[in-house]
Amino acid sequence: MRDLFLALALCCVAAFCAVPLTGRALTASEAFAKAPARVFPTVDSLTRLDMIDYFNSGSPKASRNLLRGDCRVTAVSDTRVEFLSSDVASHSVELMPGAKGDTVIMVISTLRTPARDSNVRFFDTSWREIPGVMEPPVLGDWLTEQGRGERADVENAVPFIMSEAVYDPATAVLTLTCRPEEYLPEEAVPVAKRGLRGSLGYRWDGKHMKPLK
Repeated sequence: MRDLFLALALCCVAAFCAVPLTGRALTASEAFAKAPARVFPTVDSLTRLDMIDYFNSGSPKASRNLLRGDCRVTAVSDTRVEFLSSDVASHSVELMPGAKGDTVIMVISTLRTPARDSNVRFFDTSWREIPGVMEPPVLGDWLTEQGRGERADVENAVPFIMSEAVYDPATAVLTLTCRPEEYLPEEAVPVAKRGLRGSLGYRWDGKHMKPLK
């Protein structure tokens, strides 16, 4: 009986993923449910559907990821799904208008290690990754005017930069925020604070995330 139930459930997922979207826009919930395992490897498609159902019904119940940890959807709109895949990993699926009338999917994945550090990826609606959409910032992008004059000191104090990414669809701006006090030794924080900008902004133009001046 259990095998029959599982087979029926898998058929439902396959049918859901095969439904054509001609005549209406893709929603973030649909994109989230249809994402391949390589995008969200610890949360399978059946669990994602359960997470959406629990959220839409107002249930506080958590689902279980493939590592037996808790996962849950925390926010849903037509263009965004936010969810936790574990106690230390959060994700945002963002649908953004493309320059040719298409849709681009941006996925922001953030780990707390314990500092927050985000990875940003871009996909088409078939979940093929799109290269070259955003040039990752390097140390020179983060340096303040004072930091450029003390670059050697900053490089010694800050061996790597961790930043949290947050997207605002109202302004089409992606903001990366660096909090050196969360991961650097106490003695290095003053150098980082005066040498590094607190945040960097990028605006979506339909094809690329362009750095804000």
